[in-house]
Amino acid sequence: TAAAAAAARPVSTHSKELNITSNKQLGQTRRDRLRRVAFYDFYRFQKIHLQNKPLRWPSEMEVCPFVRPEPDDTDEQVLEMQLQQPKQTLEELREFLPAHMQGVAENPPDAERTKHADSLYVGFARHPVTHKLERYLLKFFQPDQLRNARREVLFSYLMMELTLGDHVPKIGLNKVGGLECVIRRFYTGKDGRFLLEEGHIALDFSLLVKNYAMRYVLFGDLDLNNPGNILFSRRAKVYPYLMHIDGEEIMPTSDSMRNLADSSWTPGSPIPGSLGWRENLSRTLGPDEFFEKQLHSGNALLSCLRTTHNNNVALLRNLPLDPAIVRRAIEARPYLEQLSRSFGTHPLPVLEQGLADFQLVLDKWAHFVAKNPNKLMTLYNLCTGLYD
Repeated sequence: TAAAAAAARPVSTHSKELNITSNKQLGQTRRDRLRRVAFYDFYRFQKIHLQNKPLRWPSEMEVCPFVRPEPDDTDEQVLEMQLQQPKQTLEELREFLPAHMQGVAENPPDAERTKHADSLYVGFARHPVTHKLERYLLKFFQPDQLRNARREVLFSYLMMELTLGDHVPKIGLNKVGGLECVIRRFYTGKDGRFLLEEGHIALDFSLLVKNYAMRYVLFGDLDLNNPGNILFSRRAKVYPYLMHIDGEEIMPTSDSMRNLADSSWTPGSPIPGSLGWRENLSRTLGPDEFFEKQLHSGNALLSCLRTTHNNNVALLRNLPLDPAIVRRAIEARPYLEQLSRSFGTHPLPVLEQGLADFQLVLDKWAHFVAKNPNKLMTLYNLCTGLYD
């Protein structure tokens, strides 16, 4: 279970001046009465979402550096390449890592290189009963990147609370060589770069819209145009199976933005992916132009929707968001707030006042549902941030 992180100073990720529908209209009670936000009950999570089965991570494994597969590599080619690489034991890695990580800097993601290229390893272990070969992905974080590691673990909890747990890996946060390490199973399949080059993966539009809504709208993933963060995997022999990976930039705040070395963000301006950012660009560019720009961004889910609907903007803008997932998000609000507090993404005063970006989005959604009981929220609403 995760421990609550130390609270940072209160920040607001949403500029009042950029609201199109004011917070006063949506949440007068937010200022009249503070919300009570407790810590999250991780025992409840283990009972409900894991059926009281603790996550299992091997204590010993052999590891090799992760090499990002090419979009057209087959699963067999990737496995063969990994098996041929020189291996280290975990003990050897513990001795090697601290000195190695001293010289590792975050790399801006591009088509050839992942953001954490020098801190990613593939682990090999045998199942204790079946002795079947298992693969794991290990991602190491420097002490000043711990908030990113926590967010990556948090994302899995959040999606499970939204009934989308089948589309996120179960993740652990361990220590190896004195460094924090996020560990999960290694998944086969192709990431979103494949869409940009090959152009088509057949998935139900409803699944794509609701996963876009939760990761990129509700949780405001800052890395919203990185196609490598979506994996079209094989699960129970089903392909393609949508899996989210690398959720370390969800729920960004002004505080976390200041620690991004490659960020061009200006303090006081809306954070990319936030509600204020969507509203502001809809007002600046016009909502129709902004919507089309997002459709042609590097976002894998939007790219998949665009190609499966033959670039028909009229069809795309009216794609509905499943009302059941909207209801679930609104009902799960207390758990999402508790998780945010426990993982330290937002200071408690911000959560108590309902000023975190995900709370503002939920306000909008609740207002939309109450005002339009027979109307469906659409992809256009989600992308533009306009719900009235």
